[in-house]
Amino acid sequence: MFWVALIVAGFVKGYLSVDHPENSFYHVMAAARPYLEAFTAAGLGVMIALGAICVIYLRHSAENKQVTLK
Repeated sequence: MFWVALIVAGFVKGYLSVDHPENSFYHVMAAARPYLEAFTAAGLGVMIALGAICVIYLRHSAENKQVTLK
């Protein structure tokens, strides 16, 4: 979803910029906005998931630290 939304937004923007040059930049970006919002939401999901993985890993590694004295 993350990359698909960005690629589709790029295709929409490119198509409207090249095939419909009479459109203003505002109209082109307004058409691409839903895909950019989906990209942002997917990016937040990826960030939260990676953060959760890091927290779990750090907690697990802190619990398994053992100090041995010889």
